[in-house]
Amino acid sequence: MVHDGTQCSYGDAHSVCVQGECCDGQIASDQQEDRCGVCGGDNSSCKIIKGNFTRSTKKPGYLKILEIPKGARHLLIQDFKGTPHILALTNQETGHLFLNEEDEPPQSRVVIEKGSAWVYSNTEEQESVQTTGPLKYGVLLMVRSHGDSKVTVSYKYVIQDRLRSSLESNLLQEDAIFYKWALKKWSQCSKPCGGGTTPSEP
Repeated sequence: MVHDGTQCSYGDAHSVCVQGECCDGQIASDQQEDRCGVCGGDNSSCKIIKGNFTRSTKKPGYLKILEIPKGARHLLIQDFKGTPHILALTNQETGHLFLNEEDEPPQSRVVIEKGSAWVYSNTEEQESVQTTGPLKYGVLLMVRSHGDSKVTVSYKYVIQDRLRSSLESNLLQEDAIFYKWALKKWSQCSKPCGGGTTPSEP
């Protein structure tokens, strides 16, 4: 037995048990949410955020890629296989790594995290994770790298323009860049005795 109004679908925030509840709170209303959650909206305030991430990893561990904001909907993340890394997700409010912890086998499954259903698929051809949302928390997208390899991930989600306007670049590039020193040839000293400089050739 469940209480009247209990949510009965992770894919629809207004799908409730016993009595239907519409987005404007009126029973039997014909108002519906548009793709970004505006009640009675026409999708004019919806913005599609999409892009690609490509980097080379030099060491094993978790590589931070993207911060996905609270309120995002219709999220799709894809990784075309051929490299040994694995997609992973962390709830930014709780710090809970809820998809593909270090010792967790990356098997296809549905993961429920704080009211959102995440569909994770891992095949020989492609790895993907998706949810209809809306997200009730920000999510950090990462990859679990096993060493020297190339990471290529595509992402796409829908969000209200008013929420997007407060966002700057949420692609975490600073965590994806690695530097190393390389020895080069030295040029002739500019002075034969003291006070000169010896720059390295590029």
